[in-house]
Amino acid sequence: MKLGQVINIIQSKREVGSTFFTCNLAGALANEGKKVLILDFGNDSNIMEFFNFDKYNDMSKVLKKEISLQSAKLIYQENRNLTVIKAQNKTTYNKKFIKSIFQQIKKTYDYILIDIKEDSKKETFSLLEEYIQKNVLVVEPEQSSIEQVSNILKTLDNEADTSILINKFDFNNEEEEHLLISIEDMYSILKLPYLGIVEYTNEEKTKSPSFHKPYSDLHMAFERISKRIINNEYLNKITNVNYVSDFSMEILYKNFDISEKRL
Repeated sequence: MKLGQVINIIQSKREVGSTFFTCNLAGALANEGKKVLILDFGNDSNIMEFFNFDKYNDMSKVLKKEISLQSAKLIYQENRNLTVIKAQNKTTYNKKFIKSIFQQIKKTYDYILIDIKEDSKKETFSLLEEYIQKNVLVVEPEQSSIEQVSNILKTLDNEADTSILINKFDFNNEEEEHLLISIEDMYSILKLPYLGIVEYTNEEKTKSPSFHKPYSDLHMAFERISKRIINNEYLNKITNVNYVSDFSMEILYKNFDISEKRL
């Protein structure tokens, strides 16, 4: 039996959009027919609000044996391939409990996405670390991201594959151009493959699921990213969008997570 793949979504800083990425990636994978579970270890309720779950039991009740794991599962009615479990970050879990949880969920789901915030307990991450097979660092293309990502990489002791997802890439941000770093330079410094590059659009401001909007910018972006996850692929050619006019539409279409409409 093939067991599910565990992917750790890491925010490089606050407000980088890691939760938005996690939710839309989960939806895109579910649209591809994959069974997906989000393990939400955040202190906030953003993921719950994203999927309109107003009532839920968190995993701490499973730990206390007040409810079963099944009772903690929230199935998204718009696509029943997608499930969420809220894991209260303030709770102190133990190694035996976490092992039993992963023994169950890896048999049930194709992909388990772990959403951990920068303020999450280090003890929680250390318990999860041995189960993680992929790390995805969600960053913005800013000079400060280099230092932040470098510090995060020092804390990752596991042997999981690690890649970069550039989120909120703004083609028209002239006001903060001096703060930006080129995609090529970021790649050459960090030496990490890119999972994808998502353009900042008005859709992201609404914080609504892109996977319900076929052919929208974000829908197309996350569809491509989900297929890379499934096929275990990364971007083969890194190009700088500052030189967008120097590359053919075919190359851009393959290498940037933007829609045909954008091109």
